[in-house]
Amino acid sequence: WLYHLVIGGSVFYTLFLEIGFPFLVWNRRTRWVMICLSVLLHTGIGFLMGLGGFSLFMMVLLLSFVPPENAVAFLETLKGHWRSVARGRLGAPIPSAAGKPQELALHR
Repeated sequence: WLYHLVIGGSVFYTLFLEIGFPFLVWNRRTRWVMICLSVLLHTGIGFLMGLGGFSLFMMVLLLSFVPPENAVAFLETLKGHWRSVARGRLGAPIPSAAGKPQELALHR
């Protein structure tokens, strides 16, 4: 009975998402819910059915529904995070000793 419950729930979930997505993705209130549900659906398809390429392609297509200002804000946050990580991992230059060029010390 558990198998039938999971498979039946998956069928209803897929039908709701695929039929409702074109209508609900344009509403600002439900856009993020539909995008997140679609990512979950295609992640499950990728793992359970072995269709990784299809799932990645569909997730890239989902990016077209992300508003540009949100995408830019996310990329700026990511850029700041990576800069702080790079500053933390790359140490300050070693002080030069008697005319030797400075070297960059890498710390772990």
